[in-house]
Amino acid sequence: MSVFLEELKTRLTDAGRRLQAAQQKTAIAQAELQAVTQEYSSLQHLANVEAARSQQSAGTPITATVNSRIADPALPQVSDTNKTETIRELLRQHPAGMTPTDIWKEVKGQMAHRPYLYSILKRLKDRDEVCVRRGKYIVKMMPKPEEGKGQTMVQ
Repeated sequence: MSVFLEELKTRLTDAGRRLQAAQQKTAIAQAELQAVTQEYSSLQHLANVEAARSQQSAGTPITATVNSRIADPALPQVSDTNKTETIRELLRQHPAGMTPTDIWKEVKGQMAHRPYLYSILKRLKDRDEVCVRRGKYIVKMMPKPEEGKGQTMVQ
């Protein structure tokens, strides 16, 4: 074999070992990140529970809890509210309809990932709660049943 081919095989073997070492380091870092994230979430939950208990024992209404995420601008701020209901309410406020981009601009601080918005929109469309016209999502008005005019039994 040629000297060049032998050199390539040597480099390939060396690069394979370095790749394997880097993958192991990445797995270790991911495991550490997951453990710290779990610890943080647990401590956050405990802090919220204790804050609620102290406010209840003091007789004051519960108004605020400890922030659920670190104030890091790189991390999207996710709220604990029902995201589907948030989208419904936003569409109700805009009867002319909204594009997914417009909706995302309004709720990106409440959702971690943009594809989840499209998942919600598809679910609402499948449930026939919204319709799409010219690329805009429009909420369908559901008539509320009037009291007393509901189902009457005929004998």
